[in-house]
Amino acid sequence: MKNLTGNSRKVREYVMKFEETQHFVKKLEELVEYLIPYYRKQGKRVTLAAADTFRAAAIDQLKVWAGRAGADVVAQGEGSDPAAVVFDAISSAKAKGSDIIIIDTAGRLHNKKHLMDELAKIRRVIDRELPDADKEFLLVLDATTGQNAVNQANEFAKATGITGIVLTK
Repeated sequence: MKNLTGNSRKVREYVMKFEETQHFVKKLEELVEYLIPYYRKQGKRVTLAAADTFRAAAIDQLKVWAGRAGADVVAQGEGSDPAAVVFDAISSAKAKGSDIIIIDTAGRLHNKKHLMDELAKIRRVIDRELPDADKEFLLVLDATTGQNAVNQANEFAKATGITGIVLTK
C-alpha cells in the first residue's frame, strides 16, 4: 500500500470529505474534533483542509482544533475558492507524507446550483490529484428534517457521489 507521497508504507491513502447542509456546522466541527485524535492515536499523520471559506470563524476554529490534536491545517482567506484550498491541502499532504486528509466544506442548500457545482468541482480536484486513494464523501444531515433530508441526500449524491451520511440531532 502507498501513502499520499507514493512511497511504499503500511498505511492507507485516505481522503475524507464532509459536505454539510446549512445550519449544522457545529455538529461537523465536533466530528472533526473527534476524528483527528482518533487517527493520530493510530499513528496516522492527518492534514485538515479548511475549505469552508464562507465563514471566517470556521477557518479559525479548525486551526485551533487541529493544533490541539496535532494535525496540519491548510487554509486560505475568507472568500477563497474551496477547490483551490483542497488542491493546496492535497499538495501539502503529499509533501509532508500525510496518511489522511479531512476536508471540511461550507454548509450549503441543496437547491442552490452554483453551490452544488462547487462541490462537484472539489470532487474533480480530489479524483484528479489522488486517483488511487480510498475516499469517503460524507454528508452531514440533521436527522429531524424528515423527507427534506432524503431530498438533500439525493441532490448531494448527484453532485459528488456521497458514500455515507452522518446523522445528527
